[in-house]
Amino acid sequence: MCLGENSEIVTNRFQYMQNCGGPTNRMTRPNNNQTTTVRYASELILESTPTSNPTIEFWRETGAYNTIASCVNTSSVTIVNNSPAIPVRPAPYVGNCDVQNCRTIAIILPVELGLFEASYDGKTSSALLSWETYSEHSSDYFNVMRSADGYSWEKIGSVSAAGYSDKLIDYSFVDRSPLSGVSYYRIDQYDFDGAVNSSGIRSIKNSGNSANVFVYPNPSNGLITLTVPSKSSYVHVHSITGEKLLEFHSDVSFSSKEIDLTSLASGTYYLLTEGGTAVFVKEN
Repeated sequence: MCLGENSEIVTNRFQYMQNCGGPTNRMTRPNNNQTTTVRYASELILESTPTSNPTIEFWRETGAYNTIASCVNTSSVTIVNNSPAIPVRPAPYVGNCDVQNCRTIAIILPVELGLFEASYDGKTSSALLSWETYSEHSSDYFNVMRSADGYSWEKIGSVSAAGYSDKLIDYSFVDRSPLSGVSYYRIDQYDFDGAVNSSGIRSIKNSGNSANVFVYPNPSNGLITLTVPSKSSYVHVHSITGEKLLEFHSDVSFSSKEIDLTSLASGTYYLLTEGGTAVFVKEN
């Protein structure tokens, strides 16, 4: 694979699979004095030494993982942690190489993920996730993943993707019941063919008082009493995907309120108040 001088590859996952014991130095530049940058947001996998010198730098974004085989010559691999802002550089396939068994290629990324942020809203005791794509090719949907430790993950929602686009697109998702303490988040992007690419990991700290919002009885058939630590003038009922289903408003703020949710189907719901969020399980 031939990389142009001072070029840069930006991707979610970069994998070099030559297998241990196979040929090395298969990644090169027209001028080996010029550095090439490979920026990865999710994972770097090296199963052989890609080059004989360290002029190819692997820039690791926060939260990305490294999987490097024991046979890799680490003195020829330069990894830069917490990569800085993206500089403007030529495309990765600019330039010509006259090297045996080396070919110049153009890399088409299914999805170019841009900014990914997570923030905590203390007023609603929820986490707002926002991300953007620079371009999309065969992009089907995004799964929003959450973890308490950064290792074990659960899916908490999905967002449809644009499919095909060459423009900047903004996406967002609201986690209305973040974990107590720290919640970790990542975005898994799925192509139409089932291939998946993961974003970096972001985290928020739940410092709200949602633990002091109580629903009784819970679970129940839907006839409940809701109490909040400070007065509230509304209750919003959301599905686990974030869709607002019902809302109750009062001219006078309340600290305790009886609510009839018997019209809801069996399942798990989030009750939002000015004092925080509670999780309610509806039974038949």
